[in-house]
Amino acid sequence: MTKILKLAALAACCWLTANTATAATDNADARQALRSYLASMAGFSANFEQTVYDEQQQVLQQSSGNLATKRPGMLRWQVEIPDEELLIANGDALWLYSPFLEQVSIYSLQDAIGQSPFMLLTSDEDAVWQDYHISQNDTGYRVVPNSASNVAWLQVNVLEQRIDSILMQDSAGTVTRFQLTDFTGEAPQGNELFEFKIPEGVDIDDQRTAG
Repeated sequence: MTKILKLAALAACCWLTANTATAATDNADARQALRSYLASMAGFSANFEQTVYDEQQQVLQQSSGNLATKRPGMLRWQVEIPDEELLIANGDALWLYSPFLEQVSIYSLQDAIGQSPFMLLTSDEDAVWQDYHISQNDTGYRVVPNSASNVAWLQVNVLEQRIDSILMQDSAGTVTRFQLTDFTGEAPQGNELFEFKIPEGVDIDDQRTAG
């Protein structure tokens, strides 16, 4: 998968980790608290500014766009600057479309959840949530996969009952921060945003049938 799912995606490295590592609660209680918070919204939408940091907290990449979710299992993630890229999940499959490369990759949604805890935020399945250790801290929730993954952890920061930012560290130590603005805790009307029609002439990489 591309960097969007590997880093995905909702503080940089050491000092950011230190600021969010206190006041952890019991895993079961924190899991239920996060699930209850997400379940209080049928979905949400926001604009985002994405910044990727290396292990020395140097900025590697910046981009911006918008996202929308609808429970269960629907996600639209659109990068607009600097290069367009579109990710759509509809509860069954996930499409990743790059106009620049003229290519669309298709994954099963279950594989996508395994690659990125970000997809966990759209899931209502008990079995999926049990695959993660969740703790609550001063600014929100820390989500850590129970088994080896491309993602080391996901941090969901909640401010005044809205998701303020999402941070993700990959297995190589790279941290991505998504700062959200114009957050709306409502699901989009209808499902049109979560439908993808493959453009004519693009290369199709269907990973659902791979291997």
